[in-house]
Amino acid sequence: MPVRVIQQADLWMAEVTPPHGQWRSSRPMGMGYLIEELKSIGLQQGEIDLALREAVEIKSRAHHDDRILPTLNAALAGEYDVPPQLPICEAWLAYALFLGGERLLPLRDVVYIADFIVRGPPTPDEIAWAFLRLRTRGWLDQQDDLYGLTAEGRRAIGDFVGEGTVLGVLRRIEEWIRANPPLGNE
Repeated sequence: MPVRVIQQADLWMAEVTPPHGQWRSSRPMGMGYLIEELKSIGLQQGEIDLALREAVEIKSRAHHDDRILPTLNAALAGEYDVPPQLPICEAWLAYALFLGGERLLPLRDVVYIADFIVRGPPTPDEIAWAFLRLRTRGWLDQQDDLYGLTAEGRRAIGDFVGEGTVLGVLRRIEEWIRANPPLGNE
């Protein structure tokens, strides 16, 4: 890839290699400024988006196994009582699973999609709590360390997808979840 983006805390840097020439950001900067700099040297938005997704995926991949899987596996096995989280967490993870398509995904892909939705990865407790609630609803499909939505879960979340922004969809899902808590033990 001719563009490599690196996140440093809340700031970003980039390095561009041929065919777009040699260029490196002089300092860490906000994402908007970085995008403008990259466009000014001739990169297209699609190339920039791809580089940003790759940077986020690398960051998510580096953290998911050590931080998330042990908590998630313990919670799903009933060996860890997850502290209650905000209802938006269930909406967020349900929407991430929905956007992953009909296939089952490794956890790193779920985290990557969730991170892309709100520009920040979910915590281990947020994922565990949301997955427990989705399972209680009968919406979580799990096979080993692969996750997705059941057909019923896909239909339910699909009812909220349509016009508007990603955050608008997320808010509609959250409103429904607040009004319809899952039945049974969480």
